[in-house]
Amino acid sequence: MRLFLTGCEYSGTTTLSKAIAAWAERTLGPGKYNFHDHWKLPDIKDAALEGTTDVKMTDEDKRAFMGLTPNLKAMFSRYNIEYHLNKKSFYARPDHQMIGWAIDDAIYGPKYYDYGHKGTTEDREYLARRVEREVMEKAPDAVHVLVKASPEVIRRRMEAEPREYPVVRDADVEYILGKFEEQFEASHFKNKMVIDTTAATVEASLAEFVAKFDEFMTPSDRGRMSLQSKQAGKDKR
Repeated sequence: MRLFLTGCEYSGTTTLSKAIAAWAERTLGPGKYNFHDHWKLPDIKDAALEGTTDVKMTDEDKRAFMGLTPNLKAMFSRYNIEYHLNKKSFYARPDHQMIGWAIDDAIYGPKYYDYGHKGTTEDREYLARRVEREVMEKAPDAVHVLVKASPEVIRRRMEAEPREYPVVRDADVEYILGKFEEQFEASHFKNKMVIDTTAATVEASLAEFVAKFDEFMTPSDRGRMSLQSKQAGKDKR
């Protein structure tokens, strides 16, 4: 189960990814279903490290990072993207979830951080397509999931859950939603689905994902699901 989730901030990518990980644990059996979700500046630390190290980003760290020049932010983001592409263990695993990644950077970089503009040597749309091509070589079964919601719902969530360092501005919601649609259409992933969370609960969105994911399940996924189902049946006896 290799997934790539993208979507406007507040669309529900992280929430859905957590639900998918829990579902996979129940359905496919014990495994590594964690996800990488650290491309929205300045939240650049891998959340998966929280329980294993004492390394945390302080408020001072975040302020210092946001004070970097566009050039330095671009250097860091490129390193971060390339690292997650080239580390063999990520897409060599049978299960892997990535949120935002190069597409987040292709949209948010030019709009909010003044780097990655189209046609420059740091063109992040070009980088996103290259990343996708390489992922397709390593994991052709990977699925691109676009998570979306209406502009009204995005704004309502922004107001209900304000963040210290928000990325998307109120006036830009329609523009950003449109850019994620464009990037989804341009993506080189062959397997794609759309999950609209506008009026759906987390449980309903997960159920929609599970139904749509069925056609993309690999023989390995189905085999593990069968074994887990049999084991669950034994456990009930």
